[in-house]
Amino acid sequence: MTLKKDKAFTILEVILAMAVLALLSGAIYAISMAAMQATRETLEEELTIRRLEGFLRITRDAFLNLPSNGSVYLDTASGSGIPDLYFEKGSSLFGIPSLGGGTLVLAARPRPNGTRTFSVLRIPQNVQGSDRDQLYEKGNWISLLPNVIKPHWSFFRNGEWLDEWPQGAGRPQLVRLEMNLRALPHPIVATFYLPPTSGMGAVPSLDDLLNQLRMLKDKMNQQQNSNQPIK
Repeated sequence: MTLKKDKAFTILEVILAMAVLALLSGAIYAISMAAMQATRETLEEELTIRRLEGFLRITRDAFLNLPSNGSVYLDTASGSGIPDLYFEKGSSLFGIPSLGGGTLVLAARPRPNGTRTFSVLRIPQNVQGSDRDQLYEKGNWISLLPNVIKPHWSFFRNGEWLDEWPQGAGRPQLVRLEMNLRALPHPIVATFYLPPTSGMGAVPSLDDLLNQLRMLKDKMNQQQNSNQPIK
């Protein structure tokens, strides 16, 4: 009578099975991590787009609702390398009550990660000198749009764009903001319209403004297609 021996896995077979299992586990882990990273990037991009839309909406409203005696100008006194945009004699701009007047500052404040955050601060009318400087440094800034890279303001009047717009320069016809956002691959270019005032002399017609905007859009499209910076 012949006895049958029980079959069992050899050590080599066990090692090979463990190696195959390790490879499968590594592949599944890599796929899962890639999917999580893609989901995280998508969510971050969607959140950035929503924040950008909100920022552009309230900024556009600020320019549109600037009263006839209000003004805008750039100031480089902060020394941050990016000039601040000042709104004078505005009422309830960016959702901030005027409370008897004053100035609103829209600044691209630096962040530790190398980007900037667009923030707004109200400076009361009676705050001057060192008190104004201290308020600028330690005031209650309201953050509007984080992770901004290389923001740049320019102002349109009499057929040309100007990079400098000091206090007392008057009221521009258009204001343009160019910037990049960390979560978005393409640069952002936004143009804001300011209602003209009767004290500005000849006011361009709506057709003239529309033609200027079309020409500006065509120029930007041509420069973007040729991968050249917008001037």
